[in-house]
Amino acid sequence: TEMALRAERDYTANVFETLPLLACGVDSDGMIVFVNPAVVRMLRWTASDLVGRSWWLTMHDRADERQALKDRFAHADQLREVRDHESTLRDADGHEHVVSWTCVPSRDGGRHRSEMLCFGADVTVERQRARDRKVFDDQLQRDQQLETVGTLALGIAHDINNILTPVAVYADLLKDSV
Repeated sequence: TEMALRAERDYTANVFETLPLLACGVDSDGMIVFVNPAVVRMLRWTASDLVGRSWWLTMHDRADERQALKDRFAHADQLREVRDHESTLRDADGHEHVVSWTCVPSRDGGRHRSEMLCFGADVTVERQRARDRKVFDDQLQRDQQLETVGTLALGIAHDINNILTPVAVYADLLKDSV
């Protein structure tokens, strides 16, 4: 059974090491206890730079995001997971990455949470595409509104021209007859 336990532990470690998602463990005091290579690759920090640091300050650069997740974590003992929470991470070069997190409590054998296992997906490109799409849609809507106003103005000018043409013809006739 010890051999089976070792094989299971090695298998689990291999999963975490090769997982393309960000994965980290956070203890009950909010300190990072482990990170996988995906976290190291994204943030360009070493694992030893991250382990032992506050998860709140490291993984949640913005105070509003940090407080929102702290509020959700406060109820994590009653919840099965904290899902779809986005935060902005800043890597060692200062670049921002938007990460969508799912965190699940790890129990200490009893009812109390000993740590949270957090898994994150980099959604930076998707969020940028969504912002770009919104800008494009807003511009398209403004262009369509301008086109509508232009069509309306053209119609009004045509109607005015229809009214003024007979007036101009009669004025020419009156001038010729005088």
